[in-house]
Amino acid sequence: EIKDFADVLTYEDWGVSIEKAVERALSNRPDLVAQRRRVEYAETLLALEKKGLSPEISASAGYSAYGNAPFDDNGWNAKLSLSFPIYDGGLTRSRVEGAEADLVTSKAQFDSASNDVMLEVRNAWHALAEAKEALNASLEAERQARET
Repeated sequence: EIKDFADVLTYEDWGVSIEKAVERALSNRPDLVAQRRRVEYAETLLALEKKGLSPEISASAGYSAYGNAPFDDNGWNAKLSLSFPIYDGGLTRSRVEGAEADLVTSKAQFDSASNDVMLEVRNAWHALAEAKEALNASLEAERQARET
């Protein structure tokens, strides 16, 4: 004996454009967030390494009071120092170049990961569209079969 089942498969449309889906994936994927942080770290490291190529200036001032008598050694002092990196055997320049290379690498890895995510979303979007079409075709075939 065959029983009649009224099991109907339904499809609920999200109403989200493919562009919005890609945008959400790019902003919410943990692997991309981590990759973005690596780029930010490489940018910070490069900025720090470049500081080694710049002159450094520092200033300080103070006042010393040793007593209340008129001839006590009270006084002001001030200090200004300026240092220039003259020669370090190319170490600083090499570190800057290494940091620049790390930044280029991390940006390329981020771009590659972003492209992978966009491709995954687009493939999933198209698979969803195909599944929707297949569902509609199956429902139409079922409807026609019931009519005959």
